[in-house]
Formats: sequence, structure tokens, C-alpha cells
Amino acid sequence: MNTFTLNLESPENPQFGYGQVAPVYVSNGFKPLPLNGKIPLVESAIGKSGEINENKIKNWRQEFPWANTGIRAEGWIAIDIDHHDTKLGNDQLEELIAEFGNLPETFYSTARGASSPSRQLFFRVDTDVPMNSDPKKDIEVIHKFHRYSVVAPSIHPTLKSPYVWYNPQGEEVPPPNIDELPMLPSSWLSGLAKSMSAAYEVSGLFDGEIQSWIDWLGDEEPTPFTLDLISKIESFHHIGHDDLLKLLGQIHELREELWERGLKPCFHALEAKYRNTTNEPNPDRELSNAIRWILGADWFPSEIGKLSMREIAMNLITSEINKASDSFWSSRPALKAIYSLARHKVVSPCSLLGVVMQRSLHTVPFHIHYETFRGRSPLNTLMAFVGPTGTGKTLSLNVVSNGIIFSDSPKTLGGDGTWQGIVEPGSGEAMPDSYKALVKDEDTQKLKQTWNHPNHAAIFGFDEVGMLEGRNAREGSTLLETMKQGWSGSTLGRKLANGKGTLLDAESYRFGLFINTQPARSEMLFTPASIAGGLPSRFLFFSTQDSGAKKEWLEQAPPIFRLPLVNWAGIESIKALPSMDEAHRAEAFAAIDGGIEALDSHLLLTRAKVAVALAVIDGRSVLVEEDWDLSEYVIHHSIATRKLIQLTLSKEEGQILAKQATAAGTKSFIAEEVSNKRKIERTAEIISEKITSGHKTGIRRMLSKDRREFYEPAVELLVKRGMKIPDDYKFNTV
Repeated sequence: MNTFTLNLESPENPQFGYGQVAPVYVSNGFKPLPLNGKIPLVESAIGKSGEINENKIKNWRQEFPWANTGIRAEGWIAIDIDHHDTKLGNDQLEELIAEFGNLPETFYSTARGASSPSRQLFFRVDTDVPMNSDPKKDIEVIHKFHRYSVVAPSIHPTLKSPYVWYNPQGEEVPPPNIDELPMLPSSWLSGLAKSMSAAYEVSGLFDGEIQSWIDWLGDEEPTPFTLDLISKIESFHHIGHDDLLKLLGQIHELREELWERGLKPCFHALEAKYRNTTNEPNPDRELSNAIRWILGADWFPSEIGKLSMREIAMNLITSEINKASDSFWSSRPALKAIYSLARHKVVSPCSLLGVVMQRSLHTVPFHIHYETFRGRSPLNTLMAFVGPTGTGKTLSLNVVSNGIIFSDSPKTLGGDGTWQGIVEPGSGEAMPDSYKALVKDEDTQKLKQTWNHPNHAAIFGFDEVGMLEGRNAREGSTLLETMKQGWSGSTLGRKLANGKGTLLDAESYRFGLFINTQPARSEMLFTPASIAGGLPSRFLFFSTQDSGAKKEWLEQAPPIFRLPLVNWAGIESIKALPSMDEAHRAEAFAAIDGGIEALDSHLLLTRAKVAVALAVIDGRSVLVEEDWDLSEYVIHHSIATRKLIQLTLSKEEGQILAKQATAAGTKSFIAEEVSNKRKIERTAEIISEKITSGHKTGIRRMLSKDRREFYEPAVELLVKRGMKIPDDYKFNTV
């Protein structure tokens, strides 16, 4: 019978309080601390910087002989399972077992009886590492960096029943020795430890006033990304230790690294949610420790830019998008005509170019493909015209139809009249049906399928991305997959058992599709699944905004431009140039080694299709080097527009383009300047403290090596701020 289960409610049993049992736990390898119910009665005993030693225990035994007993996790961890009332920790444990594998039978502790599923399971570990403290909603992991275990002979403050140790057979036993505990399986150790980000492994804790950090967060009007984080915080039903750290880290990063505004109300939202949902007995101390851990010993309030890093990056990207290339637009008559038409109609020249390229490829015979050393690829295209409402996405289509004449334009404009307009598909399955129609055979009088277009061609369009979103949201929708199949020219459609349905053989059709969208509504193209499937890398993105439109507006309408006819007789394919084939080989080698990002997986072939389109617009069926050179400008514009979408959509820490070296290293330069400014500020503070405390020589030598290079600018900063520095202070002493 476990003698530690005696009733301690009466102070007449002093021998069974902390003062009596602490030596037992020490002899078994544990580090005990005194508790009031579940709350520690002492400071600096738990957490990352906590310590329990022989002298502390001796003093605590004398001061708190009647106290409940807790043990700090060192060399062991405990899996704390809550399974009572509405809590389902035991069921959630089965989910973890399915993920990480079986657990060995072990000693456990509970105040609810041997058969209760609410219990703490104890395991030995070789190394104490930060762990995911909340792997499931009703399961916590007690480890060196999080909480402690309340153990026998303590009395549960609510149930008024004693905590009891049990062996794996469910028998009451005295406290086990740490060496008796089974090892935590390695699969569990790695599984539980994996979610603790290395970003939180800082050197030391911040020892300043936490309110200085809260005030530094700023109470300006929150940016959209700050509001996103507030919404994320509000969506939590429970915030435990790990979630608290992650969310604090995100708040700090938004301010420190990205200069987002209005983070103070964001912190208060987190603070309120944490206090209302945590199981932590001392939330004030836990919150304080978490903030100090996130900040680290060297943090100090730094200056924040007027623009956020996202806004800076967005301005840089917009500048790249709008950067005029005189050599591109003046290189050919057709490009000159497109540019002039755009300037007269006040639309983006690049968006007009996208429309012209897709319409031009629509006229290329369906059996003619682009050919590299690896084989043939259909000249099918996907395009997105990107910009705010009212920037001329739809207008671009009308401008091209009335200002540029293609070989298939209406006969009234001098074309052959085969252009049939844009098809708006109702579903992915409906796209193949747009290519063929049932007609009665004059000889057999039977219905048969015939091609609607002599070139087996169709261009599909979504005038508003909302239409695509709605149709794609339908259960079983195949729209996005059909887009990818159409771009690749693979078999499209299906043949049903009743003979209905349309099946297009591979490489038997010409396919084009465009979407009009706003950056903030393009998320469906950039979901993890879409990126992994290579959807955005197949798209050409054209911005419908252009800062030069007003400055270069042409009052007089340019003449209608007729694209030169291409002679397709005898042409079976458009062969890649040697330089293009070399690029395709390099890409193939990189891909087979896993060296191509999913976002760029089809980028080279997309660029090659641009080169072919530029040749067709110029009236040729054969590529020249200039086509390949000019295609670089178009693909650069597409990538920049794509980055603008990503930057607008980015919400999670790993997806923020503003943190990358955007626009030829400008962001990196800005970040380095900001970092250096902070280091100068901190070095100035240290020097000021040394001077104030009376140091007169060797101040530079007292600085750490990484701060010495900022010595002179730090002194200059102090002088500018009006600090009086006596002449006899030898600042340059090394």
C-alpha cells in the first residue's frame, strides 16, 4: 500500500508533506518543489532557466513542510491525459499512437483512481529538449521547458483526493526510481520535438521591461496582415504553451522583421484568448517567460520604418512590372502597334500582348507543335490578367478584337471568319463538348460528332475569377485538372457507356484559357495543392496596371494593324533553337536531381511558347534568336506579376516574399541597413552605460567582437544626441 496516499487535509500529518517526502524523491532521482495546490510556492524552480538544488530543497522543506509536492522534469517527460467531462484525451492518445507507434507500459500518476483514463504516463529521456507541449487538445507533455507534475502525497485541490503512483499493472506503489521508467521511444521523441521551432532557441532571456516591448508593437491602424493574425488568434479554441510561443513569435516577427503596424491590439487579443483558455495554473508567469524567451537577451526596441517590408517589396515589384523596355516594344512593327494601341486606349501594353499571343496561337494548325530534343509539346496556353477592378481586364479583349486583325478575324475585317469568340465553360467536363457537335450525316442520316472549328481550336475565358471559384467549389469539379490537361495537350474528356460525352485524343486540339482576376482573389491558383501540381507555373501572368499610361497617352487613334499571314504549308513542328534545347537539357538534369521549385516546374516550356507566339505574331513559322531573347522580357513581367499576387496573398511565415531578396537584392540591402542601425543603437547604449558608470579607458576593448565595428558610428550617434563626452576619454583605445 502506498503510504503517500494518506489524507493530508488535516495539518496533524506533518510527516507526509513536502518536508517529509522531498528526500524520497531526491533519492529516486527527481527534483521536487513545494506547491500550493498546483501552484509553485517558489520562484526560479521551473522553466528554461529554473533550477532545483540541494540547498533550495533544504530551505523549502523548512519553510513549506505541509505543502503539496511537484517534480520538475529532468531526464524524464510525462504525457498528461485529460479524459473527463467533455475532454477526450484517451481517444486522442490513440491518434498519437497511430502516428508515432506504441508506447511501452509504464508507471503512472493520478488522483482519480487506478482505472481512470485521466493520468500522467512517465518515460525516461536521454536528453531534455523542447517539445510540442500540446500535441492534442486534451493532452499535454510535461518536459523540462514546460510545467511540472503534481505527485503523491499531494491532494488534488478540486477533487480533494490524493495523487497516487501506480505500476503498469495498476497497483499502488511508492514513487518509482527514474531508472525504473522505460525509455520514451525514439519515434515519439522526434514526433513530439519536431514542432518546436529553432527560432525560439535564443541565447538567454530578455531581462528588461516587458511593457516596453508591448508599447513598441504599436497601436497604429493594423495592416491587413496584422488583422489576419488577429483573426487567426480568435479562431483558437484553446491556446497552450506551444501555440502561445508560436503566436508570440509571429507577432514579434511581423513587427521586428516585416515592420507591420498595429501589433499591440494583436498582442492583447492573444493575451485575452490565452488567459481564457489555458490550463496553466500561473498564466502571468507563463506569458512573461514566453515573451522573454521569444525576445532573447539582446533585444531592444528598434526603429520601425514608415512602410512595412511588404509595402516596400510590393512597390519594388510594381516598379519591376511597370519598367518600360524600349528595346522590346520598338523591336518589331507588331509590338509597336500593340504598344501604341494600349497607349491610346489607356490599357496595359502587356495585357494587350497577352491577348494577342493567345489569339495568334489559336490560328496555328492544331497538329503543329513546339519540338525539343525531348519531344513535342502542344502550343496551348493558360493566362491570367491581374489587376484591381476597373483596370481594363475585359477592355483588353475588346481593344484587341477591334484594333488588331488576325487571320481568323471576321470577314468584315479581312479575316477568314473562323474566329468564334470566347467560351465560358460551366465545368471541366463541359470543355471538351465545346470542341464538337452532333450533326446528321447526309449519307447515313445518323448523328456523328464533328469539330466546331476547322482548327480544332477553342479559347475559354472567365471574365471574373469569382465565376471560376464558384464552379470549382462544386463537389467533384475537375476545372483545375482540365486546365492542366488542356495546357499539356493530353487526352481530354470522357466517353460514357451510353455513347454520350466527348473524348479528345491527345494533341488533337488547340486549347487556350484565360482568367481575369484581382491579386487578392487569386488564392485558388496558389494553394499548396495547386503549386505542388504545377498549375501556376503553367500560367502567364499579365498585369493590367501601368504607371506610364497617363504620361504616354496618345490622343490620336493608331491605324488598325493587320498581323502578317504565316505560311504553314509543309510545317509539322516548330523546332527549338540550339540555345533553347540547351536550356531544356539543363532543366531536365536539374529536375531529375530534384532541383526545380514547384512554382517554376513548367516555366521554361511556358517561356518557349511565348517565343513561338512572338514568331507567329511576326509572321514566321521558324524561330530566330530574337524570339527567344524577347521572350525573356515577357516571362520577367509574368514572374513579377506572380510575385505581386503571392505577396498579396501571403499570410504564413514561410510564404512571405517580403523576407526574400526581392528585386535584385534591394530588400536584402534594406534589411542589412536596418540590422546595422539596430546594432549601432545597442552599441551606443552599452557605451553610454560604461561612461555613466565611470569607465575612462578601454571602452572599445570591453565590447564584444561583433560590436567593435560599430564603435565609431555609435559614438557619433551619442554626440548627435547631445551626450557630453569629456576630452580625456580615450575611446579609441583597443
